[in-house]
Amino acid sequence: MEPAMTLKITFAFASPREFARDPSTSLLPLGLLGMGAALRRAGHAVTLVHLAQFRNADAVPLLAAGSPRIVGFSCFTYQRVQTLQIARRLKERTRPDGPLVLLGGPHASPLAGEILARCPWVDGVVQGEGEQTMLEIAERLERGADLAGTPGLWCRSGGAVIKGPPRPLLERLDSLPSIAEADVTMLGVDPLLQLRHLVTGRGCSARCAFCYAPSAWHGCVRSHSVEWLIREIAALKKRRGLAYLSFRDDTFTDDLARTKELCRRLVATGADILWDCQSRVNRLDHETLAWMRRAGCVQIQLGVESGSDTVLKYLRKPFNAARLRSATAACRRAGMRVSFYLICGVPGERKADLDATERLVAETRPASLVVSRLALFPGTALGAAVPAARWFEDPSDHLFARSDRRAQAAAARLDALAARVAAEEPFTVEELERAAAELDDAPPALLSLAQLHERRDEVGAAIRVLGRALEVRPGYLWAALELGALLLEEGRAREALPHIESVVERVPRWPYARECLDEARARAGKKPAGRPARS
Repeated sequence: MEPAMTLKITFAFASPREFARDPSTSLLPLGLLGMGAALRRAGHAVTLVHLAQFRNADAVPLLAAGSPRIVGFSCFTYQRVQTLQIARRLKERTRPDGPLVLLGGPHASPLAGEILARCPWVDGVVQGEGEQTMLEIAERLERGADLAGTPGLWCRSGGAVIKGPPRPLLERLDSLPSIAEADVTMLGVDPLLQLRHLVTGRGCSARCAFCYAPSAWHGCVRSHSVEWLIREIAALKKRRGLAYLSFRDDTFTDDLARTKELCRRLVATGADILWDCQSRVNRLDHETLAWMRRAGCVQIQLGVESGSDTVLKYLRKPFNAARLRSATAACRRAGMRVSFYLICGVPGERKADLDATERLVAETRPASLVVSRLALFPGTALGAAVPAARWFEDPSDHLFARSDRRAQAAAARLDALAARVAAEEPFTVEELERAAAELDDAPPALLSLAQLHERRDEVGAAIRVLGRALEVRPGYLWAALELGALLLEEGRAREALPHIESVVERVPRWPYARECLDEARARAGKKPAGRPARS
């Protein structure tokens, strides 16, 4: 039975329109989904809104629609100005009986007191993890109780700013509700693209100088159990038709034993998903990477930052360039694509440091590079030197550590390097053949080999490799779909049809598979397939 609706709650993310196509900012922060699912389980009506997809003039009417009791904003440094402006307009439009306006997120949490002192239109700031704090706020509002003293909340009470006691980090992540099962309304995002991004654990044990994680998590790492994750992955595939996932933990492989156990279970249960993740150079080894590859991992994003030991030391990275090379070599041995996050514009950075980064990239051959200039953030070791007033008085999207011409030239140089890397294949056919052989022809490894053959217009070779994958694991979803789509492109619709039908039979809500099926049936002279029933 559905719980009776009590409070209406809206969470919003205001991203400048120029960032709307950036994969890292075009989706809602995952913390909003977690809070939304927790509040929905408690019986509240929750709407999540990504405002970048709407006109600026429509933002406040959209947020005020339905008279929500709470409107919460996720606040990051690059969109802090826009967030505060929209929050102010919302408060002014809805006075005197408007919603409780709350802020949270990595920019608001460390500046909670300053925000409330300078922004009277903000009613409170949620610090750190928000699920339990938001549940308590909602419960107090329902009772008509004062919010002052709520753990994890800074708020106003009796004309004063009250800091609630710190809320302990949630110990059991498995107590949180399923995101896949949550009935939360999302506006301004593609729900399927949003839901394929999930977090399997929280925290990071590294102490990088530019990152907010050390002050947010205090070195504590907590993870969902393997059992919980297997259920969540199955629900995402069954209810949402998602067969590709992206695990956005700070360090997915922090617990190597757990990572291997999850991968073993994914293989044993025939999950047949593909996925990518983020990890750290010093939390990888060959055995773990081999299991990840067998379980469908196709790419790891690594916070490499630089090929220079001098820069790595300044940024407080827990490894050196030699460790970088050994970790990426282990990834290549498993046929794993690697993406590097790089940082430039570091104080004291020299041409020799950039040269070292270029050499590292040339030697390790990553699949892609994501380049950023070193920016300062509140709550970080490097951001501690920024006067509090500057976060409010400087309207720049980013507060860079350096803004001189050399820093700008360094960014341009690495951007050009990223373009060259993107235009190249990270592996040869021979390298992927060796990786697949070492993994006993694991189907995900063979799939990557077949896709490389396709990009080289070697259709016959691709079909043969996909056939090998289906011999090793009969019915392997991705090989069956890839083979069906390839045969369809070759005008062999009747041969393609049984492969695609087998995929749709197992994952009836997979949009791409259904598109392929409709096309195959049309070309084969058959009626379109029926739509799956709503669950």
